[in-house]
Amino acid sequence: MNWYGVRVSGRVQPVIAATLAVLLLVATLVSLPHASAANLTPFAPHGWAAIGRRPRC
Repeated sequence: MNWYGVRVSGRVQPVIAATLAVLLLVATLVSLPHASAANLTPFAPHGWAAIGRRPRC
């Protein structure tokens, strides 16, 4: 869009951002019926201190 100038690209940018936001919202809403609480396992079952440490052998 910069080929046409800053004014045109400034007008197109909010349209592109809104389109992406709508697509993200639609994808989220479409996937909600397929969600299951059983898939929500703990992210850090051994606590936050265990993240980033090397496992002991």
